[in-house]
Parts: sequence; C-alpha cells; structure tokens
Amino acid sequence: MAERIVSPGVFTNEVDQSFLAGGVAQIGAAIVGPTVKGPALIPTQITSFGDFESIFGSYTDESYVPFVVNDYLRNGNVITVTRLLYEDGYSIPNGALAVVAKSASIERVTHILHPTDAVLGVGNVVNANYFETALINNNSSGSFEIKVSGSFTTDTTVPGFSAFLAGNGASVSASIVSTDNTYITKTYGRSPKSLDYPVYVQYEDKNASTLFNNLADVTISLEQSAAYSFLQDFKTANTQFIISQKIDTKQKNILLGVGGSGPTKRIPAKTFIALMDLVSQKYDCKFFLATGKNIEEQKILHEILDIKLKGECYPLDDLSLEEILPIIKNCNISICNDSSFSHLSSGLGTKTIILMADTPLLYGTYSPRMFPIIPDGENTVGHNTDGKNRIDPKKIFDQLNKILN
Repeated sequence: MAERIVSPGVFTNEVDQSFLAGGVAQIGAAIVGPTVKGPALIPTQITSFGDFESIFGSYTDESYVPFVVNDYLRNGNVITVTRLLYEDGYSIPNGALAVVAKSASIERVTHILHPTDAVLGVGNVVNANYFETALINNNSSGSFEIKVSGSFTTDTTVPGFSAFLAGNGASVSASIVSTDNTYITKTYGRSPKSLDYPVYVQYEDKNASTLFNNLADVTISLEQSAAYSFLQDFKTANTQFIISQKIDTKQKNILLGVGGSGPTKRIPAKTFIALMDLVSQKYDCKFFLATGKNIEEQKILHEILDIKLKGECYPLDDLSLEEILPIIKNCNISICNDSSFSHLSSGLGTKTIILMADTPLLYGTYSPRMFPIIPDGENTVGHNTDGKNRIDPKKIFDQLNKILN
C-alpha cells in the first residue's frame, strides 16, 4: 500500500500480512542423552517436568539429563528430549561372586556381588581377572567372613574415591540373615557407585535364611562366575509391540522355555544349543527365549545368547506376562522345560514339547497339545529321576519335525 501523510512528521504505511510465511514452531532447547526409560532416538517435546518423569523417568546418578530439563523448564515452556541407549557392554572374568547357602536338603544362591565402579581388572583392563582368589571363612549358622581378593586394581579417577574401607584381601564379617547388623547387603550396599568396598550387592534373596529349619546346619560358600558377560546393554526388541513384529509367518517361530522353578528341572544350555543347531539347518526360524530372573536361569540364557545363532534369538525376560502371552500364542511350536511356560503355551493352543527331567509324566500329558520327552534310559519319569542331563536333542528334533510336518 502507498504511504500516506497524516500530519507533518507522521506517516502511515499499511502492510498486507496475508502472504507472510508462518513462524517456525517452537521446539525450545534440545537435549540428547541417556534416561531411565522412554522412546529411544525419537525427539520428544516436553512442556513440564511431570511430563518428563512420565515419559523418560526421574532423576538418576547415571545422567544429567533430568537435572537439565528441570532447570530449563523453570524459565522456558518447551524442551525437546532425545534419549540415547548404551551399546558397549562388558565382560568380567572371575568378577561376579555368588554367596551360596547350603544344608543337607536345600541349596540357595542368597546374594550376587558385582565389582563397583572404582574397580578395574588386572592391568587396568575391564575384561581381565578381578576376584579370582576371593574366599569365605568361618561359614556356619548363616554368618561368615568374606575376603574379596584377586588381581583387581582401583580407578583413582573416579570422583571422590581414594581407598576402600576394606581393600584387597581384607576380612569382612557378614550374614545372610536380613535382621542381623552384619547382613551382607547392609555392609556392601546396593549401589555400583559405592566408594567403601570393591563390591556391591547386585542381587539378594532377603528371605533365604527362612528356608532353613536350623541355621546351625547351614554352611556358606562362595562361587565365582568365570566368565560373567553383559555384552549388549540394551535389547533391540524390548516391548511386546516390537517383538511381535519379529513374528514372521514365512518363518518358523519357536518358543524355547529355558527357565525352570528348580535346578533339577532346568535342562542344560548345551541341550538347547544342540537342538537349535539341528532346527536351523532345516528351517528358517527364530527363537523366543522364555526364562525368569533367577541367576541360574540367566546363566543358561546368556550361554544361548553367546552362540552363532544369537541374531535369531529374542529374550523375553524383561517383558510382563501380558506382553509375553501374544508372542507365545503366535509361535508355531514351543519347546519348554516342565515349567509355567509349558503350561501357558499349551493352554494358549500352541503345540508344546515338554522336557520332563524329574516330574511325574502326568504333568506333561494332560493336554492333547503336550508332547513329552523323557530322559534316555527311562520308561517313565518322576520326582527322583534326575534326568536333566539325559534329554536327547535329536529326540526333541524328531518330535518337532512330526509336529511341524
């Protein structure tokens, strides 16, 4: 529009705004880093710290992201958060220590001890020996002395660290009784960032001592994990929605129930590995691994995940039952120890091969969708069969072929 003089020194000029480009949408500051939970690698707009906690979780010692978000939102009204995931992983030979309580009839892992952040393997290398000479003394009535010793060194660059309260080889009084002042978790704590001791409690069974009728009959031992490994800090498919996308109707989707409620029910990893090798030679398939969080079950799981077929394996141990059930239902076949997964699978209509090591045969035959495999050399099976090392992978494979064909 033309300029118009209103009075000396005063002018008006009309501007047509109908063709002005719209402003850029506000995204606020952008922050990228690890959070407790939430969508990974997806920029997400946050308008309040309550929204952040709901989507990404609250404060954590592992990341400054929550602190930055909260501070920024005091003055700004929107921030864009992108979550990153760790991918490196680690292995620690002779680094994980299991405290085992044992009587004449019961044996129980009560605690798992893991190196704290200020500990390094021999030669300041992560994947080298740590506690290969650790031991327990005076191990009676649930109490004991533990010596955490070995080739480990300390990382003096860890903020606040100078020396441990009890260093390499020092004796520490401990107990598996949670009400004792020397209860092992009270002493070592649950934080990997502890600066007081070279280990912290990664797993505990607070009620372990109540399983024994007489603590005077209990002895405590220390077992080392010669090759504790956690080589992938996150799983590529950790929700029912994502894992369900792995169900491909062009492939054979196989559930492997590798967990079990007791040590005599758990078929060794080598049996499942041999079976997987046979199956993969004939079928294009994927394996969904069902197990619990018990330390022994996790050992079996990690042995399986360390084989050449690990790219076709999808662990289910971080999922809820609600997330697992649709996956089981969409599998072509299940192969399970006599455990809850075998009963769930057959109940959902999936044909299930049940590996019967030491439970009555009735437990694996009450449904027409159940196909039991018993140990070599047995005509039947019961609670005292002890046949977990005599389940033949070839027999399982032959039964699988009959079902799928």
